[in-house]
Amino acid sequence: MAEKGGGFHKGKGPRNNNNNNNYKHKKNPYLNLREKKANDIRKAITHRSRLRKKYFQLLKEEGLEERPKEVGEDKDQQQHHHKEQPKKNPTNFAERAKKVKERKEEKRQAKLESVRDKRRRLEESEQRRELVRSRVTQKTSKGQPLMGPKINNLLDKIRKDMDDQ
Repeated sequence: MAEKGGGFHKGKGPRNNNNNNNYKHKKNPYLNLREKKANDIRKAITHRSRLRKKYFQLLKEEGLEERPKEVGEDKDQQQHHHKEQPKKNPTNFAERAKKVKERKEEKRQAKLESVRDKRRRLEESEQRRELVRSRVTQKTSKGQPLMGPKINNLLDKIRKDMDDQ
């Protein structure tokens, strides 16, 4: 005889048709971003207040009781402190613009120099290649290729590889 829920049931008592109650559906925190932000701020504030409370409790236990500052007293101290500091001489706009211009000019010069150097190296390598090409393509009076320059070229390559290692 089948139970009310259907299928075979080996346990005692009526079959529980509710699917896994272990997993509860959580509310998606991203549906209402304003509430999420407010909750995050609330958590941060309570965390800070707990830390502050623990800090003052530790101070009290050590006997280093620190009195809370009064609102008016703090402002007065800031004003006196501000007067004691020497005023910094701010660089004016023209000086800052001049420095920026100098930096740009230095960067431009460095870039120009690197381009010139690269161009010079390319020209030198092109001249070397042209020289090797002219040697290798030499022919006899009957039109046969000369093997001597080709062999010398291969030997030069081998020597260069040996020197690099």
